[in-house]
Amino acid sequence: MRFPFMRFPLRLPGFIPRETLLMALGSLHAHKFRSFLTVLGIVIGITTAISIASILTGLRGQIVKIIEEYGTNNIYAYHLTTGPQVGERDQKERARKPLTPEDAEAIRTGASHVQDVAQVSPNIGYWGGAFDDTVSYNGKNYRRGNTQGVTPNYGGITNVTLREGRFFTEFDDASRRNVMVIGVNAADALFPNPNNIVGREVKMGGHVFEIIGVLEKRKNGVFGENEEDNHVLVPFRTGLKIAPGRRYLELN
Repeated sequence: MRFPFMRFPLRLPGFIPRETLLMALGSLHAHKFRSFLTVLGIVIGITTAISIASILTGLRGQIVKIIEEYGTNNIYAYHLTTGPQVGERDQKERARKPLTPEDAEAIRTGASHVQDVAQVSPNIGYWGGAFDDTVSYNGKNYRRGNTQGVTPNYGGITNVTLREGRFFTEFDDASRRNVMVIGVNAADALFPNPNNIVGREVKMGGHVFEIIGVLEKRKNGVFGENEEDNHVLVPFRTGLKIAPGRRYLELN
């Protein structure tokens, strides 16, 4: 069998009806543009499906790496539901009491499988009301900081690595010292020269803080960004001192 647009005769397998194939090929030849659009639509659909699957697989792998970097045996406890919120919280949830340092101690002593509990006073600038957590140094300002008050064991629990300096000690926390550990994004924004940042004094909320450590950039993040790189950390009790209105805690 031969068509005008075919160079060579077409040999049909025995299981394909001759009339069916002739009709199909004739229709394709008669409606070339429509056939082209059909094939193009199929190609675009398959390509889109493969692309979306690849993106989702890569995103899942990235999230797994982030969890592994922070520690796969960590649990984060909040007294309110986290994530996107549609509408108001129900009365039962609003009636929950905030987590307290006593809750952290009760978990530490009462749960035999829990190795340690870190207390975090998250996002001091936002939840602290009038407290301005803009970090200033020599005319430069950093306003993107995720300002938190954390206990000294926070670094060990979340696998923090320091590029320079040290993390908080029990003395820093108990004495409510004005010391600070900053993420790499804050360091780059405030200090053009990345060397010898430790020991510099910055201002935040009308207080002077000494930088005692700079966090190493996290290796993994969603779309290349990791919130920890924006961290501005102070000792837990220092956070309560400078932003007394911030009483909502999270436990790690």
